[in-house]
Amino acid sequence: VRAFPIIHMHGTLDNYETWSGDNSNSWTVPETLNFWLENNGCNPSADTVFLPNLDPNDGCTIEKISYTNCSGEGIIQFYKIPRGGHAWPGSAFTWNGEGNKNMDINANVEILNFFNQFENPLLDLAYAKTLEVYPKFISPQQSDTLKLIVQISNPENHPLDVIAVIQGEKSTFIDTIQLFDDGLHGDSDSSDNIWGNIKRLENLDEDMYKVSLFTHDHIYDSKLDYFWPARFTTIGPLDYEAYYDTWNDTIPNPGDRIWFKLLLRNKGSSNTATNIRAELTCLDTSISIITYKQNFPNIAPGDAGVSDGFYYINIFETCPDNTEIIFTADIYSNGYKFWSDTFNIFVEPIGIRIAEKPIARIFPNPTKDLITIETDNPEPCSIEITILNGQLVYTAEMEGTSQQIDLSSFQKGLYFITVRSRDKVWTEKIIKL
Repeated sequence: VRAFPIIHMHGTLDNYETWSGDNSNSWTVPETLNFWLENNGCNPSADTVFLPNLDPNDGCTIEKISYTNCSGEGIIQFYKIPRGGHAWPGSAFTWNGEGNKNMDINANVEILNFFNQFENPLLDLAYAKTLEVYPKFISPQQSDTLKLIVQISNPENHPLDVIAVIQGEKSTFIDTIQLFDDGLHGDSDSSDNIWGNIKRLENLDEDMYKVSLFTHDHIYDSKLDYFWPARFTTIGPLDYEAYYDTWNDTIPNPGDRIWFKLLLRNKGSSNTATNIRAELTCLDTSISIITYKQNFPNIAPGDAGVSDGFYYINIFETCPDNTEIIFTADIYSNGYKFWSDTFNIFVEPIGIRIAEKPIARIFPNPTKDLITIETDNPEPCSIEITILNGQLVYTAEMEGTSQQIDLSSFQKGLYFITVRSRDKVWTEKIIKL
């Protein structure tokens, strides 16, 4: 919109925001200065003053480099601190790792004096404060309505255009939508600076979609891009499919701390969901969530993925028996929340806690193909595998005390494996990846 006055202080031995930009893959200090020199229309010639070395014991000096031949008020004031570290000049506060701190100036005073020279000529410029789109997931198999809502700051009621651009990140789809503040386009009331519109979308490819926004203030004839684009997706959805328990007795009781992993399935048909995270919330005051978020591997269409780590839950001793605890799993991809699902855990009376040693060991769990079943029971045992609806999909008699089963032909998902002897039964959930 205009040239901006810039003040920049930087130590040449800064280990955090390095002079060379190495630590954060950012620009070097000279590259940063060149960017502002170009964008502020500055003559690259500068006036350099070597400031008095008032504290010879601070291990560094300071050079004040001024670029004043610039467009408008685009003056650039650069304080180069040879041998200076990641330290605030003139500060009384010290911390390990800051390096040499220049005590020849007080940064607070320099900053205040610099900006006191200027006034912001754009205080009444109209701009976007927030951008929201709903829903976050749109099925590519059916049409749906995308709603856009934008909050605008426009203190002087300038004439204004608000434009949104929808663009696929991998597909060629692009569309432009004009927003209104008339109470007729999905916004709330007219003239309340809440702008909106709705757009019917259909036959979209499976993709991540970005919604960019800019405002055109006609008084200043300025176009401002909104800094944080919104996103929605047609990949998936990713749904909760199962959790499998790993705590000692497998039945949640009052007073237990339980830990488990989640299984999510990508129900899309063509695109892999990447950089996945699921966060748990629960409104029930009978429990507390200790570890609420975990990452997942990338999940291809039709496949399922198990959380990398465990979710930890405390069930309070005061939790009533036979309580159904309802959890919400908010599911993110690449940092954006696109999907949400719920699941339940039942808290059983403490009197039915299972204490008996299991009659079989089943591993690995989860598995991609082979599982091994081992038992110390000398009696003959049978094996049954069922799916969630109780349908029997496999049965066999164990041959000895160890047996392998090949699950490579089974569909991915949750199965129940039951080992039966003459007077004992043991059932365990297993995940087929």
